[in-house]
Amino acid sequence: MTSTSLPRVTFAATPLAGSGSFEELAAAFEENTQATTEALGRANDTIDDLRRQLDERDRRVIPGVGRRQGPMRIVDGRPVALSQMATDEDRAGRLDRDRGVMLAFMRTGDHRALTAVADSEFAAPLQVSSEVDGGYLVPEEVAREIMTFLRNGSAMRRISRLATSRAAEFKIPVNKGGLSAGWVTEHDDRPETDAPKWGMLSVPTNEVYAQPAVTQQLLDDSAFDVLNVLQEDVRITFNEKENAAFITGDGVSKPLGFLSVPLVAESDDVRAWGKIEFVSLQLDTETGKPTSCDQLIDLVYTLKAGYRANATWLMNSKTAGIISKIKDADGNYVWRQSVERSQPSTLLGYPVEIDENMPDVANGTFPIAFGDFNRGYLIVDRIDMRVLRDPYTRKGYVLFYCTKRVGGSPYDTNAIKVLKALPAA
Repeated sequence: MTSTSLPRVTFAATPLAGSGSFEELAAAFEENTQATTEALGRANDTIDDLRRQLDERDRRVIPGVGRRQGPMRIVDGRPVALSQMATDEDRAGRLDRDRGVMLAFMRTGDHRALTAVADSEFAAPLQVSSEVDGGYLVPEEVAREIMTFLRNGSAMRRISRLATSRAAEFKIPVNKGGLSAGWVTEHDDRPETDAPKWGMLSVPTNEVYAQPAVTQQLLDDSAFDVLNVLQEDVRITFNEKENAAFITGDGVSKPLGFLSVPLVAESDDVRAWGKIEFVSLQLDTETGKPTSCDQLIDLVYTLKAGYRANATWLMNSKTAGIISKIKDADGNYVWRQSVERSQPSTLLGYPVEIDENMPDVANGTFPIAFGDFNRGYLIVDRIDMRVLRDPYTRKGYVLFYCTKRVGGSPYDTNAIKVLKALPAA
């Protein structure tokens, strides 16, 4: 963009001489007004020219600054990868190409096609690891397809906050409370109030793997779609491991589940940050089932109004079967069964998500969670996914060792509440 200087606008001062006539003053004023108008017009033209130059700069493609970013463009003041702006037709074409080179690699072990895709797709050089170093990067569109499957098949991924990272550890500031305020009049002193307590939440990304095996005979059969088999096995394995960790993971080489933080019977006003509040769910000592829906209602209103607007129930299928039979004092079911597959059932007006990793209803367990998980739980994905082809370990089989990195942690612990099942007093 070239530098441009704005024209100087000057205003002529006409002295009010005693001998000057009114006509002379009027003519001088008109002349000065015309000169000022012309100068402002030139200034507006210069500003328009600057805007055009800025628009032209924003339309230019700039080099990617991060791995797997590729060429980028400025959109609304921020860089966006061109791959994210591609049309559906462009993506369909890239998906066909990526699936083709991935399938060739799986059948023959020839990694040159993968390397060619990487070099042609990204402006910055993409370093493709050798098998000794841990495998080859899965082409972008194939990896995107797997991630889409993961999200559609995971209740926690659907309702939680999702983030991506290129670092081994994702860090984000969190407000641990402590901010206070006060009322004053116009002339009152303003005493200092308590400052908010900020902390840094660090979410490490840990490696999860799947290792499906395919016989060499099936690989040699051109009619057999080995890539679909790989994707199916990978997403099932990843889903099982990830979903369990998001709920009950201990944080050691895996995500920290929200049921693994301290669960206490303390309200938001007194509870320390990092702990989640529970409400007791009274069970009938003979049947082991909840005695009424009162505790469910208590749980709803234990959550503050700001979180309830986007709140969701989370439980497993067995618990859902028990809760769906509970009636209110008027004999009406509090559960509303959905009649469409795309719409979840509701409990007390809030949607229900099913995750089989939630505990069953039993004495001392926490079978039901309720809250705004988008504010309460954070899932972090590393962008890259790798695959290592191993035709040596098992004779007659080819193993595909697939890895990705994922992390998870409770984020705002005021946004999630849980029910604790206890025998009726």
